[in-house]
Amino acid sequence: MKRIVGLISVALVLSACKQKSAYEAAAGDIEPVYCYKSLAGVQCYQEPSFRDERRMVNYFGSTPRSFSRPKLAP
Repeated sequence: MKRIVGLISVALVLSACKQKSAYEAAAGDIEPVYCYKSLAGVQCYQEPSFRDERRMVNYFGSTPRSFSRPKLAP
C-alpha cells in the first residue's frame, strides 16, 4: 500500500513540473510584452521588471518566471 501511494505521489510531483503551459506553447511566436500599473496608467515593456512584479497587470508571451532574476547589489 505504501508503495502505491509513493508511486502516485511521485507521478503527481512530476506532472506539476511541466516546462511550458498550454498558453506559453501557443504564444511562443509572439513578441513578449509585460504590462505594469503606474500613476499615469499602464506601461508595457519588452522584458519583465522584477522590482515591479507586484504591480503587473498582464503579460503576453513567455512567463516572467522563465527569465533569470538579476542579482541584488550589496
